[in-house]
Amino acid sequence: MRIRALSTFTDWSGHAGCWGRLGVRKILETLKTAGVRDVYWRVFNGGMAMYPSHVAEVHVPHMYDVWKKNTEYPFPLLQIDHLKEIDFNAYDTIPDAIEIAEEYGMNLYLWYTIYEDSHGRPWRCSFNTDHPEYWHMDREGRSYSGTFDFYFDEVREYKHKIIDELLQYPAKGLMLDLVRHNATPSSDENCVYRFGFNPEIREAYKKEHGADPIDLVADDEKWLAWNRDVNTSMIREIREKMDATETFRELSLMLWPVDYHKWGCFDVPALTEDGSVQMLTTQSLAWSVRPAEAKIHFDSLKSQSKNEDVALLPGLQGYQGLFPDQVEDFVESAEESGAKEVMFYEADHIAKWHLTMAVRAVNLGISFKKRALSASKISNVDDSREIAWDQLPTYKDFLYHRGNLDGTEPSEETVVRIAYDENALYFQFECSEDDVDSLLTPPTPNPRQQFYLDALKSKGTDFNTSAVNLFLDPSRGRQDYHTFGVLPSGESAEACFVDGEWSAQWTCNAEIGDKSWTVSMRIPFQSLGVQAPSSGSEWGVNLSRGVKRNNEVSVWFPCSWQLPLPNELGLLTFE
Repeated sequence: MRIRALSTFTDWSGHAGCWGRLGVRKILETLKTAGVRDVYWRVFNGGMAMYPSHVAEVHVPHMYDVWKKNTEYPFPLLQIDHLKEIDFNAYDTIPDAIEIAEEYGMNLYLWYTIYEDSHGRPWRCSFNTDHPEYWHMDREGRSYSGTFDFYFDEVREYKHKIIDELLQYPAKGLMLDLVRHNATPSSDENCVYRFGFNPEIREAYKKEHGADPIDLVADDEKWLAWNRDVNTSMIREIREKMDATETFRELSLMLWPVDYHKWGCFDVPALTEDGSVQMLTTQSLAWSVRPAEAKIHFDSLKSQSKNEDVALLPGLQGYQGLFPDQVEDFVESAEESGAKEVMFYEADHIAKWHLTMAVRAVNLGISFKKRALSASKISNVDDSREIAWDQLPTYKDFLYHRGNLDGTEPSEETVVRIAYDENALYFQFECSEDDVDSLLTPPTPNPRQQFYLDALKSKGTDFNTSAVNLFLDPSRGRQDYHTFGVLPSGESAEACFVDGEWSAQWTCNAEIGDKSWTVSMRIPFQSLGVQAPSSGSEWGVNLSRGVKRNNEVSVWFPCSWQLPLPNELGLLTFE
């Protein structure tokens, strides 16, 4: 399972202060860290180009003044001052984004909101304002600002000129967004296409078929097929232009999870069957992150795709906030439905909601549930050394977190076994070590900071790079955890992420061998303030192991800092 991501540069500018080449690098470095390989770079905001276009109006500082006068979004806490600095005539993000993405081994595609020429009043282009006759019109004669009908040659010519500009950049592909439509559904309440009733279009259809479409039932198939040909031909023309380039290979469509044959009058099945389109993705109509949404999306896409080679990506949206568990649950549901990838809407929310490690885990194929650890039930014992550890399952796929190594694998193997009885939880760490003499070398004195290092104890440098550490969240609340650390010397420390005064009664044992050292821990449930878990219970967990001579730390689940955050814990299941 992989996660791709959409990225809007102006959103990053507002949330994270990104601007210029450094800002582009910050965005792509964040996504690289999250393991994202495919990024869709937005090139239009409503009717405003987010690059120095010679065809469309460009998003420039005057947008701030337009917004200030706008009363459409009267949010008193809205951040808008950053708009004063945004000028896409002065800086073109696209060449830098393509270059840096290639440096990072990523694929960068251009994301064009082709079906929208306004995104609220500030982002309406003059072509849209000056030509209301081209706006979509419904049966009742209502026009919808911000949306053009592809029937009109002038509209198609305008859009094609923009496409011609975009195809000059050496991107990997082009996404056509058929979702952003100025918040205007393309269908009536019966999920039937409701546009195409402009006088010129009615007259053209009447001349060709002898009937005024306004006199037909809404779902008249001949009328819908006529509109379908108009809209679909626009996509085919763009595909032909892409085929003439050296780099643009993927054409993708962003859709709602509905049947576009009737809903939007685009022949998605035909576009997939003949290879015009290589990827389809969906945005939630309900703006929902519930796992069931993934299946709704995938089933909708699968029903419209007639080519097994077309990638189908359910869309996970983070606009209204998202927790790591929700990423996990949505991805799991998508995978169970048959999806191989998920699209994240949008990339800045990965940083905003602290999801970098959760997305990274999915992209590495080691998500919370796939990285789950199990505790085996045993008969009651009083000492961890009484356990027949060699008869228990082993866990040893630790991840290299940081250190002096050039590679990406831990320098030494770490094997963990886990058990529990009615009274306590038991862990054994078996740590290979090529230089056991280094294990008992005292930490280098640091007069400038020694007081802090002593006060930090298990949160300090020595317990990070020289010890084994266990992180437990019995509640799986993802807001707190208890940590237990043991050095090769047998010295131990415990801490709580939130409560600096917390302590617990627990025991440990450390032994050093010829080429390894071993630690066993016994942690009474009472010391954690919980009852003995029943079979099937789930706790949050993470593990770390240090190799002092390399200043190295490896972890069981990816984490973003020296120590895991409470939301960077995997899953411990009690058998």
